[in-house]
Amino acid sequence: MVLHLFRQFSALVRRINLCMAYAAGLGILCMGFILFYEVIARYVLDSPTVWSQEVSLYIFIWSMLASAGYTLIAEKHIAIDVITGKMSPFMQRVCVLLSSLAGLAFSLVITWQAWEMLEKTIRYNRHSPTPLNIPLWTVHSAVLVGFGLLAVQYLCIILERCGAAALPNSKGGKLC
Repeated sequence: MVLHLFRQFSALVRRINLCMAYAAGLGILCMGFILFYEVIARYVLDSPTVWSQEVSLYIFIWSMLASAGYTLIAEKHIAIDVITGKMSPFMQRVCVLLSSLAGLAFSLVITWQAWEMLEKTIRYNRHSPTPLNIPLWTVHSAVLVGFGLLAVQYLCIILERCGAAALPNSKGGKLC
């Protein structure tokens, strides 16, 4: 029962992170169109926009942070495999577990700090100091969402490598 619930939860987290990765890809595409339009407006029409740089920056922030969990799933984060590649399979699993624990701790600290920052941004009704006057909670929430999803993905990896392997009927290999 517990294993089944964990697998459902892990699959849900993976689907959410995959959706966020697709949304991030669309965001990068939109950012490209916005910047292309800015180049045309500035150099061809001699009428630059006042919004394109700010909007592109906010889209970039969301795209980068929202895709962090998927990047972890795809194992595309920076890894020093020169050292771990020479280790035994057991030590490689230990290194994955230790790095996942460190990643989880870091992600939780950033998530907590993002929550506090977002709360203050909403409480003080902060807006960007630009003509667009965008509410900054829309930007600051990207940190909370991105690192929150990253933390949950790290937790799933830890449970898959460690906790789920110890459960009966688990298909995962033993960590240690």
